[in-house]
Amino acid sequence: MSASITSAQVKEHASPEKGLYIIIDNSVYSMADFADEHPGGSKILKRVGGKGKLIPSLTFLIFLLQHRDRQQEG
Repeated sequence: MSASITSAQVKEHASPEKGLYIIIDNSVYSMADFADEHPGGSKILKRVGGKGKLIPSLTFLIFLLQHRDRQQEG
């Protein structure tokens, strides 16, 4: 059984040093290792880290589909 991640825990991981968690469609992703590789630059991920839902860009959506193993159960 996997552990659930609360929104409070996501807020605690709002920077790359802390894991840079983001929520998309009720799933939590750690983007810490990807922040510097993001096509739009790391600033865009740092702005949404630790926050709620967002609508991903097509490029970001493709990345997420290719890297599902980074998804945290939640």
